[in-house]
Amino acid sequence: PVLGVNSDPTRLEEKGVTNVKDERRSRGALCGTTANTVQLDLPKIIYGNENYAVRFRIKCLIRSTYTETRLPPALNDILVTHPIPAAVSRFRLSTCHGNVAPSYSPVYKPEEIMSFNVWSSGIWISTATGSTAAMKSAGGQPMDVWSPDLQYMIREQILEETSSSEALKLSNGGMICPDDMLLLRWNSQHGSVFVDGSHFKHSLELGDEIKIDGKAPVLKIFETVMS
Repeated sequence: PVLGVNSDPTRLEEKGVTNVKDERRSRGALCGTTANTVQLDLPKIIYGNENYAVRFRIKCLIRSTYTETRLPPALNDILVTHPIPAAVSRFRLSTCHGNVAPSYSPVYKPEEIMSFNVWSSGIWISTATGSTAAMKSAGGQPMDVWSPDLQYMIREQILEETSSSEALKLSNGGMICPDDMLLLRWNSQHGSVFVDGSHFKHSLELGDEIKIDGKAPVLKIFETVMS
């Protein structure tokens, strides 16, 4: 299990202050202790007096012409988009029954629920943990933090004129339950998958397939250490 330590906690004289003086400071949302209390809290964890919580993460597998690449699990969100913000992201989006598995696996037989072409600025996929961050800012809905579902939101999309009414309903985004997955066929010349921000990026090429579900190994984390 992981214990996050807020190394720059709010000081007493800062409580109630609404004018942020330094925007470089982090909120530390998943930190279970602070630099001021870690000496008291750590022994409680070491001696087994605290229980950890579980947060669900995103699994993402990318199939290219000759390779398949499994990306690191995402705790918050994944952004699939063209590397140039002003360019159009073209892809075919499918929702399927089934879970992510390598293409050579004999059990990899997802059943398509809905599929349609998308021209947009990309797509956000988030966990419940990440639903209050970029997903919420993009128009998504905050989720129960313990939910195993994923949420997706297409950014500034233009659907093909022949799209079905069901596709139109799905166009603004939706939920993916644990037994379902998203399948994207990338139709732009270039693309990128960003995992939990800008620190990890995987490049895409025309024809790549991106498979996404919520079956990555869970994150075990001490969220709040009781005083």
